[in-house]
Amino acid sequence: MAEVSLSDRYVLLLNDVVNENKAVREKLEQTSASTTIDQRALKDLANKVDNLDAKISKLAERGRPVRQTGGARIQVPKMCSNDVRRKIKILSESLDDEVALNINESSESNHNLAVCQQLTNELFLEYGGQEKCPWTCIQIKAAFKTYMKSKKAHAKRTLDGTNAAHVKKCRRSNRKREKLGRRLSSLNSKDWTPERKAKVAAVLTLDYISSDESDADEEGKTVYAVKTLPGQSQNLKNKKKSLDKHHMESLPALVRRRLYLRKKGGVSLRPKPTDCPDWACKDD
Repeated sequence: MAEVSLSDRYVLLLNDVVNENKAVREKLEQTSASTTIDQRALKDLANKVDNLDAKISKLAERGRPVRQTGGARIQVPKMCSNDVRRKIKILSESLDDEVALNINESSESNHNLAVCQQLTNELFLEYGGQEKCPWTCIQIKAAFKTYMKSKKAHAKRTLDGTNAAHVKKCRRSNRKREKLGRRLSSLNSKDWTPERKAKVAAVLTLDYISSDESDADEEGKTVYAVKTLPGQSQNLKNKKKSLDKHHMESLPALVRRRLYLRKKGGVSLRPKPTDCPDWACKDD
């Protein structure tokens, strides 16, 4: 059975933070007439929550839209893509060439259409029937075509000698997304006020996440060199350190011992985000 992807869980965590802050905002608005609450601060908090809600709506698009004939777009969930990829690999390992993917042909060739139909039938069987399968035939076929395109691109990069660089770039991007996910998870469980969570969540995006470059120490063991983001304030650095420490403390001792070590790397060449709030970024 397929598992929920990491990105899906992080969207849910963010959604919890936003809902909590919306409730606080409504309560404050109800009592603001009879209290001495700073109206400017209340309005600022409301704007931050609304902006964060918009970001979550964008993140909640689970999967990549695939353009079909006639300009229509099919939204393919990440878990659907994972199921299709898993089934294709199983079929490719079969000794029967009739069910093995052929990337030298079009995805619409008779052979590959038969492979697509075979994996569709097996997914339906795995889920207990077509009516119980969470994916439609159209979604499965769209995921199949995307996988075919990816495999052809991989073959071309291998032929051109650029695949190693591509793999390195993808792994670096995945580490950034994982770091973002860890901090979002820590933020959700931190004992901070809803206002403070909303403030920090607004800058917990990939634009504010430094990259970890794979390296090796003197003994040849793998370590990660963490690049420094230019322009971030000490306040933001402290918030990140607090979230990272909270995450480490939540891990079992055995898991902590197996983590790769981090060391200080160079300065990132990325400019600071254009929408960076004053508290999170220092002046140039």
